[in-house]
Amino acid sequence: MGSEQRSQVASDGASAGAAPEPQPQPEQYQNAPVDVLPPGSQFVAPVPSIPAAFPGEATTPTPYPYGYGYGQPATWSMPLPGYPVPSNMPPIAKKRRRGLWITLIILLLVLSLSGGAGTFTFIQYRAPQDAALRFCSALQHQEYLSAYDLLSTSLKRQYAQQVFTDAANTLDAVEGKVSSCAQSASDNGYSHALFGDSATFRATILRATQGTHEGTIQLTSENGVWKVARWDAALMGINLGALNAVTQFCSALASGDVQGVYSYFGLGISASLTQSQWASISQAREYIDGAVTSCKVVSISQQNTDTMASVNLSVKRAKVGELTGQMQLGIDDGSWKITDPGDALVGTSLGPYFLATDYCSILTRGDLKALYDLFSTSFRDTYSFATVSQWFTLNKGNRFAGCKYYYDLYEVDSDTATFEIDVYIATASGGKLTAPTTLYFVWDGEDWKIDDFHLHDRG
Repeated sequence: MGSEQRSQVASDGASAGAAPEPQPQPEQYQNAPVDVLPPGSQFVAPVPSIPAAFPGEATTPTPYPYGYGYGQPATWSMPLPGYPVPSNMPPIAKKRRRGLWITLIILLLVLSLSGGAGTFTFIQYRAPQDAALRFCSALQHQEYLSAYDLLSTSLKRQYAQQVFTDAANTLDAVEGKVSSCAQSASDNGYSHALFGDSATFRATILRATQGTHEGTIQLTSENGVWKVARWDAALMGINLGALNAVTQFCSALASGDVQGVYSYFGLGISASLTQSQWASISQAREYIDGAVTSCKVVSISQQNTDTMASVNLSVKRAKVGELTGQMQLGIDDGSWKITDPGDALVGTSLGPYFLATDYCSILTRGDLKALYDLFSTSFRDTYSFATVSQWFTLNKGNRFAGCKYYYDLYEVDSDTATFEIDVYIATASGGKLTAPTTLYFVWDGEDWKIDDFHLHDRG
């Protein structure tokens, strides 16, 4: 092809928009590094020879991939510094950022999991504390069914729901309602080993009347649910077992259940007082002071523990009104028992009454020596046994046949007493005589004694 034809072809190619044919390069530059090419030159990648598939087979250059052909500049070639960018060069592809995104996602997941684990750990650590605070809130708002639901299984076996509710209501009446209940400010206010099954919560309760109580609540995990296992007696003011014992005692006393009352006496009392004797005392107390109309706790000692308790008891009787006294309780054979009933049960002294019943009993059986021993030292110094025996010797065929007691005419002072009785005498003819008698008593050092007696007509 001549030069003119080449010019025409080049002109036609240019007009068609084809890439210009690269300028031939001197032989010494054809395989030279890019940075040593002369100005105006363009690097042309050498085309490797393609071996024939079989001997004698023609070798035809295979086009490079991505659409560029033999002798044409590679579309991915970078221009030399200072030279214009070829118009047919595609835009530089952006680097893939998938690795960066994966890294960021993993980092976010790690941070999320770390935060979730921290939140879970915090919730687990706070769980017993939250249970104790719910118990406190229930007490403060008198929601005793809710408070009872927070008790452990063993504590529910110890206190029935009604027992717990009655005790809580009694404490509200005696000590005042709970105005606040919160965690104590002390250093040991809360203790829990993470993932452990027990915890302690130091609480402070403020009551309207009694003031501040402070004590520890112990909690236990039951199947993953935190429950109140026990609390110090100081927190409530008294062990609820002791308070329940007093409540049951009062109920038996008010209903006249002699056996029920006696069952709450400790060994120290029952060892020296039989149930039969207690029945006699209860009957005499009712005769002299009247039937019990109410029995209740009016105040609670501040020094109570889980083995000892003291309360001030109020007992109202029909005749003498209100009697108060301090009752002591303790643990006896695993149960709360009364160790000292106090003055609320004592009431009017019954010593002279029982001495009068002995007087009548001895007269009935005719034991004059025993009768003489019932009199005071002063009386016996004044009257000999022979004299007294003569007074109480009846005519043949007659005998003493019991007494009648006038309980409304029974009076006791600090060391003296009087009691009006009728002494019955059965005659030989089958009749009955009545000898109205006033007995005079005195405290004779260690016991009550009859200091004198007078026979008279009862008007």
